[in-house]
Amino acid sequence: MARVVLDSKSGYIDSTGVEVIPPLYTQATDFKGGIAAVQKDFDLWGYINKKGEEVIPINLNYSQVYTFSEGKAWVRRGETYGFIDTDAKLVIPLKYDRAYNFSEGLATVMKDGKWGMIDHNDNIVIPLKYERLGRFKKGRCAVLINGKWGCIDKDEKLVIPAIYERSIYFEKDNTAHVKKDGKGFFIDLDGNVVKK
Repeated sequence: MARVVLDSKSGYIDSTGVEVIPPLYTQATDFKGGIAAVQKDFDLWGYINKKGEEVIPINLNYSQVYTFSEGKAWVRRGETYGFIDTDAKLVIPLKYDRAYNFSEGLATVMKDGKWGMIDHNDNIVIPLKYERLGRFKKGRCAVLINGKWGCIDKDEKLVIPAIYERSIYFEKDNTAHVKKDGKGFFIDLDGNVVKK
């Protein structure tokens, strides 16, 4: 299903272009795991399924919400972020300056300009000390150190040196396109150069 916008309202169409859910929403996300976040009135959010039925009523008073990942979704009220569960209960308080959804058991968060990671119980697993962090994928997480990108593992070991000019994102084939000294090439999960 694809999200579409008509007269500043979002709705959804199927793969043939037929309207499945009419454009009723002031904001909406793509579907993930069969549900999407939608906003019907400003600052009131909820979640719908692919039939357009509310699975979490559109009465959540947040500035922004996101799709669920690993049973939680980040939410923002004003300038602070936290996480709700699938019952819409705030399970990680609104205390972070930025947050990304959970991936491989950890969520990337930022506080006072420094990035780190928390687990599902809001325990800090990777200290909030980095210039920037991505999300874990395939046991690797992009990290910005002194203006250069590398990757850490869950033990915070730098497994790919921070020598690249852009963030590292691994594809399904376990390779990532990187850039160093203005030249682009591919590396594997261990940082070895590979041909594609």
